[in-house]
Amino acid sequence: VDFCVEQHFGEMAIQRLHRQKLYSQGHRRVMNLPEFIQTLEYSLNTIE
Repeated sequence: VDFCVEQHFGEMAIQRLHRQKLYSQGHRRVMNLPEFIQTLEYSLNTIE
């Protein structure tokens, strides 16, 4: 998949999950490793 498309899906995933208040430090725009992995999996599932 094109890098730009992957980046777009990643950004959309971050926005969606941030609105759901999934990130423990979302107000600071910081995520820990489990949150990062969950975001990555969520965004890549969109591509499949």
